[in-house]
Amino acid sequence: MRINTTWRGQLPVRLLRFAKHFTVLPVAPATLPLHKLWVVPLLWMGGFLCKLLDILGWVELNQAFWQLFKRQTRHLTPLELHEAQLVYGSNTLPWQQIRIDEYSVLAKTGAFFRGSHQLGLCLFYTINFTRPLNCTPGNSDMSWLIHELIHVYQMYKLGSVYLIEATYAQHTLGYNYGGYAGLQQGKPFAAFNREQQGDIVQDYYELLYENRSTDLKLAAQSILPLYEVLIKQMRSGQL
Repeated sequence: MRINTTWRGQLPVRLLRFAKHFTVLPVAPATLPLHKLWVVPLLWMGGFLCKLLDILGWVELNQAFWQLFKRQTRHLTPLELHEAQLVYGSNTLPWQQIRIDEYSVLAKTGAFFRGSHQLGLCLFYTINFTRPLNCTPGNSDMSWLIHELIHVYQMYKLGSVYLIEATYAQHTLGYNYGGYAGLQQGKPFAAFNREQQGDIVQDYYELLYENRSTDLKLAAQSILPLYEVLIKQMRSGQL
């Protein structure tokens, strides 16, 4: 099934998101210390601007710009698509819209300022990497791509506000969702921040391959059911 990501196709959903923005706060003030309450209006205003810009078509304008000037971008390979659909299913992400840039100046700039050798950065439907991927079933590059694809899904389901939410997540609770012990608390997938969601799907993908390993199969089989509950929620759009 081909998912409609055109401006016209997405406009009704974007208008609804914009209207709902006036009824909720991005963070519950009660969860923040007094000296951090300034974050609430800042996040609210950031979300307001993102949702307004989504309505005005800045996602499509950016995608068109990148396709015009970033000629080295590519689609997912058949192998990458197959592996990704093990986690996300076949009808969740706009697969045909996704682009990979393995020579991204944007990603290299981000890596430089982070003091890192490599970085994955998802901007709307384009995933930017600092180096070429060498994806094989179950390997670390494929696992890395699985994580970044959650941000494409967040973009599709939530709009560009995911950029603000992911940045906020990186500077607060971070990526660590607590592993298997953290999942045993029974929180739904939507209760985890945008980066923790990426690590959950990444760990689930790795567990799928551990489940095929003779040495790791028993451990993986005991853990997988808890992850599968969250993956089912994710596939149904509960972000």
